[in-house]
Amino acid sequence: MAATKEKGETRTCFSVYPEILNVQRGEPVTQRLVIAVSALLALSACERADHDAAVPAPEVTDTGTQGPHTTSHELSCSDPVRPGDTVASLTSRFGSDAREEALGGPEGSEFAGLALWPDDPSRRLEVFFAEEGPATVSSVRVGDKSQWRVAGLALGDPLAKVREANGAAFTFLGFGWDYGGYVSGFGDGRLGSLPGGCTASLRLDAFAPIDESLEVSGDVEVASDTRGLAEADVRLVELGIGFPGE
Repeated sequence: MAATKEKGETRTCFSVYPEILNVQRGEPVTQRLVIAVSALLALSACERADHDAAVPAPEVTDTGTQGPHTTSHELSCSDPVRPGDTVASLTSRFGSDAREEALGGPEGSEFAGLALWPDDPSRRLEVFFAEEGPATVSSVRVGDKSQWRVAGLALGDPLAKVREANGAAFTFLGFGWDYGGYVSGFGDGRLGSLPGGCTASLRLDAFAPIDESLEVSGDVEVASDTRGLAEADVRLVELGIGFPGE
């Protein structure tokens, strides 16, 4: 969770990915939304002693380790952001590729967070931090134009691919309101516990009208295997990971 500032007041809100509790919309709804990296390496040439020829700097090999030396665009539980990371640790590790920002959330809320590769839309990641206790990372959200993937999923993927990645039916909140489309539970699926202990954080949206008889709009919980939903144009619009307990 994170503190937000709204109309001059500081209030407790819920970060977009870890969980949403007691959403007030009619009756309270309690839902859990548990909603590698490339860094730029400066390569320089060194000159021979006689200045007759330039010698290129040694090639940097991707070792697959955590941190800014990785080149994959698969967001995992430990790469590029690690459990227990803070603003200080990320700034130390990523330097100018890390910048503190106010990050947007539901209902116009804002959260004090940090962006990695903030000016590169294809690599941008948004990092949220716990409100209580140590201010360690609570969730990571993929930028809306980013190429990052989580468990093989990318922004724009259809509902069927999300179900396939999970390996089981899941539930999400009905479309058409501030918290609409957020996945509220993965059932027995794989996305509820990724290797390393974090959880996928997903949001879906409908890109064409859906038959009202399916009852998939508003403050309701919808099963992904609802009859007739497979034919609808439903796609992944938000993507990230959440760290349990944060």
